[in-house]
Amino acid sequence: MKPIPDSIEKFAGDLRALRVHGNPSQLAELEPSILQALREIEIGNDRLGALMHRLVDEGAEFEASMRGAQDLMATLSKASATLPAIASRREPTGATTDSTNLAVSGKAALDDIFAHYTMERERTVHVDFLRCFGLTSMAPSRQVREEAVDDGILLF
Repeated sequence: MKPIPDSIEKFAGDLRALRVHGNPSQLAELEPSILQALREIEIGNDRLGALMHRLVDEGAEFEASMRGAQDLMATLSKASATLPAIASRREPTGATTDSTNLAVSGKAALDDIFAHYTMERERTVHVDFLRCFGLTSMAPSRQVREEAVDDGILLF
């Protein structure tokens, strides 16, 4: 930004020299250009002032948002510090279930959900989920289902 004030200063010095040593009619011709340049400088100063004001306001908003986020992170940290204690209290009470605790209707519902899966990955996730709780699926395996669907017609 230094070149702009330097060039303005140079032109101002040239105008002073022209005023002292120059022709008054030549100065009269330059007066509208000088006034226009001063108006543009004032407009630029106003824009710059507005931008600086906006920058200060948005900086304050950003700082407030960051402070709020830090407060939320501190609260989350305090809340999450209690989770290991809760988990350790929960484990001895038998948080995991075995297949005998699940009612027959619950097993049937899980098998019905399994039957609606169309992708092998969905079935794998379902079986893995059940295994986490010590359950086994009574749904037919993938090979059995494929054999049931195969009608023996070859398309190619």
